[in-house]
Amino acid sequence: AEGGGFIPLKIGINNDISAFLAEHPETELTMDEWLCAVSCITSRRVYLQRTAVAGVPRYGLDGHPKGQVSESEAQSAGRRLVTLEQKLLRMQAQQENISGQ
Repeated sequence: AEGGGFIPLKIGINNDISAFLAEHPETELTMDEWLCAVSCITSRRVYLQRTAVAGVPRYGLDGHPKGQVSESEAQSAGRRLVTLEQKLLRMQAQQENISGQ
């Protein structure tokens, strides 16, 4: 992705991954491993920032656009981003308190 980080994934990409894994067992990736990875990806600040904008493209496994972020999806990502940033600020304050003692 431009500027590094992750691009918005298409809705239903887990189904695509499941089908891909069934067709390509040599990948040695389990669905549980994928779900763990995608959870980490979609919780990152840069991913939330990119999905907090309605109309930006979502991408499929082939790297091509497969739909767009809807207004409600963008709002949801924006709320998650605010929550994440508040959590990071609390953690930073706790670290500063520990360092200052």
